[in-house]
Amino acid sequence: MKATSKKFFFVLLSTLFVFSMLFPVSVYADNPNSTLGTETPYMYCAFLDANGKQVDGNALSSGDYTVDVIVADMANASILQFTASYDSSVITAHSVTRTIADDAQSNVSLGGIKDENDILVIALASENDNYTALDADCGTSIATLAVTIDAGEGTIDFEDYFTFSNDPDLTFLEADYADGYNDAYVTDVNAETAYNTYLMIADASPEFLSISAKVVIATSLDGEAGEDGIGGISIYSDVNSEPIATTASDGTFTALVPRGTKKLVITNHSFENGVHSADSEGCTIDREVTLGGKQSVNYQGVIPIIVCDYNGDGLVSPADKQTFSRAYGATTSDSNYNVYCNLNADNLVSSADNQILSRFMGKVNKSYAYPDKTLENE
Repeated sequence: MKATSKKFFFVLLSTLFVFSMLFPVSVYADNPNSTLGTETPYMYCAFLDANGKQVDGNALSSGDYTVDVIVADMANASILQFTASYDSSVITAHSVTRTIADDAQSNVSLGGIKDENDILVIALASENDNYTALDADCGTSIATLAVTIDAGEGTIDFEDYFTFSNDPDLTFLEADYADGYNDAYVTDVNAETAYNTYLMIADASPEFLSISAKVVIATSLDGEAGEDGIGGISIYSDVNSEPIATTASDGTFTALVPRGTKKLVITNHSFENGVHSADSEGCTIDREVTLGGKQSVNYQGVIPIIVCDYNGDGLVSPADKQTFSRAYGATTSDSNYNVYCNLNADNLVSSADNQILSRFMGKVNKSYAYPDKTLENE
């Protein structure tokens, strides 16, 4: 028989959920392989408006929103539970539309959802013997809510009306079943408990950070060289939503992202369900860059991106040469000019651009990977 956390039952027994046969716990103290206490998990909310645009939870106007509850900076989890109180006079409608348990490959089961008396509880547990791996760097969405906000004529800070409980028995993250019976990350490590606690941060409407950088046309196969900015490139923090910024003609952009955001995707493709849409006419080999997620960044370097996959198949091949040939010899005043074929940005598609194209021809394929790049302040 397999047991489960006492905290987990604290809420769920009252809702008639009984899971003691489902979720394994090997009760060993001082687990030598545990990550517990080596991290500071960050649980926060991210917001999309009705048009799929990412918005600031600190200033929501009246309307419908999708709210993701995300856990970042945590490598593994055995049990995840949050309890939040909400003001139904402002959050006038809401529903839980998904949890990580709905994701086929998550190896997580839903312990239960309790939603009554303006209190929402969601509990989740790993189906594995010890834990389920999370995306510590980019964060893992553990639940998605659909909410309707009545802010009157102004705006509201979501956290003023939807607040995570600081009670260690109600909001907590356990890292590994082998850690012990109740040892966990909690938001209040000063609360008196019979188990070991470690600090986590929970923020229902995190501050937005400003990320500024410059995207340039890559001129070397290693994706490191390039100096000429390129406009019209989209910046995504989540390819399942709308772009959060677009580069100006000189390649510069400034994007606002919630604190905790760990990556940006640089592309000129459009997306549908997280992949390039069928009608996407983009020509980039998309690039991901990493963020620290804790402070605004004014990056003084550049982000080179390959822009000569003209047919958008993920390869730079002879098929792309056809597009290049159609633009060859054109200047900015010609109807056949293609800015993405002007790889040295001198306003003329010439043999110099062909030389750059040849560096990528046949060498950029679906296994191509850019070198890691983290945007940091100098």
